[in-house]
Amino acid sequence: MAGTELVLLAIFFGVILSGLKGPIALASAQKILNGSLAWAFWGILIVIGLVVPLLAYVYNLHKRHSSIQLSQAQRSYTDMPIAAASVMEGKGKFEIMPSSLKGAHAGINPRAIIICDSGVLIGGLALRCLIVFAAIPGWNGLLS
Repeated sequence: MAGTELVLLAIFFGVILSGLKGPIALASAQKILNGSLAWAFWGILIVIGLVVPLLAYVYNLHKRHSSIQLSQAQRSYTDMPIAAASVMEGKGKFEIMPSSLKGAHAGINPRAIIICDSGVLIGGLALRCLIVFAAIPGWNGLLS
């Protein structure tokens, strides 16, 4: 997701910097990319909001695939519905999913998930604020 957002931001600013959207849009984009708002764009949006979560996701994905080795008994669980696997575990308590099948977050540090998700939220907020704060008024107040 973060990789897609990086590509879309590059396309967005590429179109604006080409001059197709007019001189006001060009001035706003320059204010974001290398003007007074550049620190927020590069530091908060790009690094904290996109690059750090992307690198953490790739690292955790690599770590998960290299460290989790399912035993033969655990592999048999993957062919069953979740409820059947829960009943077969027979722990005497209600469990939606057995501990061996925790889904997409199995084997990932919960702190890393919180840091990544927080970074994405902070980056999204930064993007919205940057677009609002970089707006250069293009209307002179006259209707005709």
